[in-house]
Amino acid sequence: MNKADFFGQVQTFLNQTNKLDLYVVIFGVNRWRSEPQAAAQVILSQIRILASSPTSARKFLVMDMILLGLHDLSRGVNCTGAGEGVDGKPRGPALTVAFAEFARIWDGVFDGSPGFEPFGYVSTDACITDCSITFCGTDEICDDPDHCFYYIPGLVSPPV
Repeated sequence: MNKADFFGQVQTFLNQTNKLDLYVVIFGVNRWRSEPQAAAQVILSQIRILASSPTSARKFLVMDMILLGLHDLSRGVNCTGAGEGVDGKPRGPALTVAFAEFARIWDGVFDGSPGFEPFGYVSTDACITDCSITFCGTDEICDDPDHCFYYIPGLVSPPV
């Protein structure tokens, strides 16, 4: 199991003894661009796992940090059905699932004034534009990775 993906992170979390009021899910890019509905189902299935024992989470905030500036809501996550079955009838505990869509913020950063510079970024371009299948690093390729929005095209850098 890949500990970096959402499945791995949920399993790691379940092995801990956290008692939190709000669970924040920041979804990633692996399948999101090519299979948005499948990615949404993964998010919802993992939310259901977190909502069950022993965690019994009830409040979730799903954050759209990856789809920078995307306004096509048909590609967004519909989290209203997180506690429902296929027929729309409630299943399991009542959950509160909110969705934070950052498209308007990204519009201001990418297209507005004053733009990205006040946030410390030097460019909206990717820091690395050429990676091999086996390796993609910033050493001697990217002079300033902490001040770029993307390390590679479409993958936001950790500082973002």
